[in-house]
Amino acid sequence: MATVRELHNQAMELAQRAMVEREFGNPVTARELAAAALPFEMQAAQMIEKTIESEPTRSILYQSAGSLAYQAGDFALAKRLVAEGLSGFPPARVEQELSELYDKITFLNHLKVRDLALTSAQVQLSIVGKEVGSGLVPFQSFMQRINAFVTLLDRNTSRLMGVAYQRGKKAIDQVSPYVPMISAPRAGSFSVTVEVAQKTNFTMSYLVSGQEVIDQVMEGMTDVEAQNYDHLKTRIGDESYFVNFVTLAKQLAPDGDRITMVGLTSTKSEVSFTKTKQQLTTPILVEEISRRVDAPTSYVGVLDEAVARNSGRIGLTTEDHGIVRLRVTEGMDDMVRSYFNRKVRVLAMPRGKSNILLEINDVDEES
Repeated sequence: MATVRELHNQAMELAQRAMVEREFGNPVTARELAAAALPFEMQAAQMIEKTIESEPTRSILYQSAGSLAYQAGDFALAKRLVAEGLSGFPPARVEQELSELYDKITFLNHLKVRDLALTSAQVQLSIVGKEVGSGLVPFQSFMQRINAFVTLLDRNTSRLMGVAYQRGKKAIDQVSPYVPMISAPRAGSFSVTVEVAQKTNFTMSYLVSGQEVIDQVMEGMTDVEAQNYDHLKTRIGDESYFVNFVTLAKQLAPDGDRITMVGLTSTKSEVSFTKTKQQLTTPILVEEISRRVDAPTSYVGVLDEAVARNSGRIGLTTEDHGIVRLRVTEGMDDMVRSYFNRKVRVLAMPRGKSNILLEINDVDEES
């Protein structure tokens, strides 16, 4: 009879092969290998008694088995395996990982489009959390994220077309060959489909395809979720577009409680965005702090002033009616525009007579 270690090693050998196939763009083969690995890991997990002394081995094996079932597309089995792992005595770290895996499984099982086949130029955006009801979500929670996602599509279209980064919404509209189309939300969740539709007055031979734009955004979101900024920066190349991508991706992120997950599904890939805005590090923040001795300063107030002839300068009126002058780095302007006339918390670094804006967050989301 095979031992737990032997069964686990057999499962991991197949799981490694599945990962390689997935990296090389062979999802069908990857699913088949994950399905082949699953019985070995399940058997190994079932051989461990449900006792405190068996931890963390037992819960880790069930987590691994649940992940393999998830990769194989058997979501019902995956949920049962994760639940079995949680039913024992998992340590806090493994319990958290099991809970996150359960959320991802539930997301794909419940929110994946079943009544509408996605075309190559479509993405389903789904929002999950305590604030989300059956087809209902607070307006601001939705608008902030859909605006950020649509702007990501527009900016990446411009970048792939070779257009230099330009500040402002008008600059985007002038060069974008696509119009974002949004479907009605589906019941049981809050999920909409965003389609990249071509404008009729653009010639396709000079443009990138909608599929390429979607692929670029999905790959970039995967990098942000993994905090793999070096890879993202190398792939994007341009510094302003890189900063823009990361700051907009942060706008999409969950807040940790009211919105716990933002899911993106295309015909080629899926991204379960679980890291919160607070957990995501902004590269410009790290870079500016590393350059200076002084610590950045935090301000709370209303973003209520912009200089029309210089879109890189804005003003914040603090709670005690003081004025803080802020300078916005190129690439962050799309994000800042979404917070205008709202109460925000900003983190800024003094520079001359103004301050370099490093981070900005909605105060309401912190409460």
